[in-house]
Amino acid sequence: MNVQGVEKLLDALGGVTIFVPKDMQYQDDTQGLYISLKQGKQHLNGKQALGFLRFRYDENGDIGRVQRQQ
Repeated sequence: MNVQGVEKLLDALGGVTIFVPKDMQYQDDTQGLYISLKQGKQHLNGKQALGFLRFRYDENGDIGRVQRQQ
């Protein structure tokens, strides 16, 4: 399943409620990737959840990203 499939699946299911462990802010204009999530329990749509899964710009880098994806 590609990343767009995950986004569409979560939107079809009405989103997902998760706990965001820390504020996540990132912007990459070349990829069209804009992540802006606040710490705490929240209900995310597909695009927001995909940002949560793709975020790697903290002290855990790719390891944290892989952990969230699992």
